[in-house]
Amino acid sequence: MPDLFTDAVTRIEAAYSRLGHRHGWRFLATPRSTLNADATLAVVRLNPGGELVDPSHGVESCESGSAYVHEEWKPSSPGDSPLQLQV
Repeated sequence: MPDLFTDAVTRIEAAYSRLGHRHGWRFLATPRSTLNADATLAVVRLNPGGELVDPSHGVESCESGSAYVHEEWKPSSPGDSPLQLQV
């Protein structure tokens, strides 16, 4: 069985480049281990960072846990931005 995570990241990178996008991307807001063939739920989300890409945030995944809990989305503390609280 192909590695779902690596295959998806490869496809995203290719499309991102081909389409000329420039605002950054992230595949998973969770650790890569959460992606598996038996997953029953997916959350498709917007890019809350807008034009800014925080270099401390992972691109392919958020290995420290849920980005909605563990990341600092400025100007709020980790887990306290309005969007993090809403989700």
